[in-house]
Amino acid sequence: MTIEILKLIASCLTPIIILILGILINKSIERNKKFLLQEKEWQVRWAETFLIRAIKFDENVSVIVTSLSQLEQNMKNKNKSETKQKEDELLKTINASIANLQYLDWDIQNFAQFAEKNFKDLIGKQKELLDAIKNIFDNKQGDLEKVRIIQFDYNKIVRKAHNEILNAV
Repeated sequence: MTIEILKLIASCLTPIIILILGILINKSIERNKKFLLQEKEWQVRWAETFLIRAIKFDENVSVIVTSLSQLEQNMKNKNKSETKQKEDELLKTINASIANLQYLDWDIQNFAQFAEKNFKDLIGKQKELLDAIKNIFDNKQGDLEKVRIIQFDYNKIVRKAHNEILNAV
C-alpha cells in the first residue's frame, strides 16, 4: 500500500513540478526577451539619430557648395545693386551652414562611437570634406567635383556605420 501511495504522490507531483519549471523558464525567457527588445530599441533609435545627423551634415556641405557656385556666378553679374544683395544672402547662408557643419561634426562623433569598425573612416572622411571646403575658402577657388566625390565616399561610410550601429550588441 505504501508503494501505491508513493506512486500516486509521484504521479501528482510530476505535473506540478513540470508546471513550476515551465513557469520559471517562461519568466526567464520573457525577461531576456524584454531586455533584448529594449536593447534593440536603443540601437534603432541611436542609429536613426546618427543617420539624421549624417544626412544633415551632407546637406549642409551641398548647400555650401551650391551657394559658392551661385556666389561665383553672381560676381560675374554686371548689375551691382542686385549683386551685393544676393551676395549678402549667399554669404549668410554659407555662414549658417558652416556653423551647422561644426555642430554636426561634433555630434556625429558622439553618435558614431558605436560604429567601432567604421568610426575612424567616417570621422576621417568628415574631416576631408571640411578640409576641402576650407581649402576652397582659403584659395577663393576649388574643385567642387572633388567635394562631390568625397561626399559620395562619405555617404558609403555613413551607410556602413549606420548598419554597424543597428547590429551592435
